[in-house]
Amino acid sequence: MFLDWIENSKAKKVTDNDIQNYLFYCEEHRKYAFSTMKQVIAAISFLYLKVFYKPVPKALEIKLRKPTHLPTVLSVKDINKILDVTKDLKHKTNLMLIYSGGLRLSGPLNAAYTLLCAVNIISHQSIEFFFI
Repeated sequence: MFLDWIENSKAKKVTDNDIQNYLFYCEEHRKYAFSTMKQVIAAISFLYLKVFYKPVPKALEIKLRKPTHLPTVLSVKDINKILDVTKDLKHKTNLMLIYSGGLRLSGPLNAAYTLLCAVNIISHQSIEFFFI
């Protein structure tokens, strides 16, 4: 892709500005993710070191940090709306437990899935399980 961008005829005359323009194109127009951008930089570095036998251009000496995303936190008003809409006592209790314990949603969901699998086995194979 990089060689198509710069055209093979001028591959050895690439400037740092050409590389920066290509990286900008990949990030803004192609919408590459963080890890894909790291692969692009590594591929161009490999091209210079192993194919062209030239030092890596200054434009590729970029220290990328993986972006951090803050978790979405629901307000007290949102939590109250969710609890008010929930009519089933079992579901309401589970939601209150998850919220009050500060649990992530994946933990209780995995526990519920495991319980459903066990109940499914009981109903289909007539095997009795005792939960402690």
